[in-house]
Amino acid sequence: MDSYLNGLIEHGLLKGTYDPGKVGGLSPKFFWDRRTFLDCRGNLSIAPKNVTLGFNVRILTQSHDMSRGELGPVIDKRVVIEPHTFIGSFAVLYNCIIRHHAVVACGSVVRNKEVFPYTMVEGNPAKVVKRYIDGEWVREDAITDFDYDDDTPVPTLVERLEALAQYAQRRRQE
Repeated sequence: MDSYLNGLIEHGLLKGTYDPGKVGGLSPKFFWDRRTFLDCRGNLSIAPKNVTLGFNVRILTQSHDMSRGELGPVIDKRVVIEPHTFIGSFAVLYNCIIRHHAVVACGSVVRNKEVFPYTMVEGNPAKVVKRYIDGEWVREDAITDFDYDDDTPVPTLVERLEALAQYAQRRRQE
């Protein structure tokens, strides 16, 4: 067994079965060097290139159902990290989509959120700090709540970009 994969398992940094297909082919050494907690039990998808993770990032894809006010059965959730993203140290990702060119600041908790392209979020819970629109950085709230099941289609990038263009046009008219 790969010594880095063994290290992840021994130190409790890996839950589930390590699947290179879920993590864009990134090696166990990549996650070990950064002490990343990697939960491979649920639906995890990390882009195969240009994803930067800080140290001690936590990626969670499974939790207990608390919808009835009590500890329920374990349920899978989705974490998607697209290319050209930066996830700062000590960030926690759960049931979220991090779109391309997005930045998650250090210590942020991104839960049940979609972080749009060219957006920076920070805090607990994560809130938008800035978004790059029409050549300038603008402060705005640009992440939306969601609770996708695996059967729910994720909005396409084209749909998101069209919504962004409509927002920018409304903003210019104000």
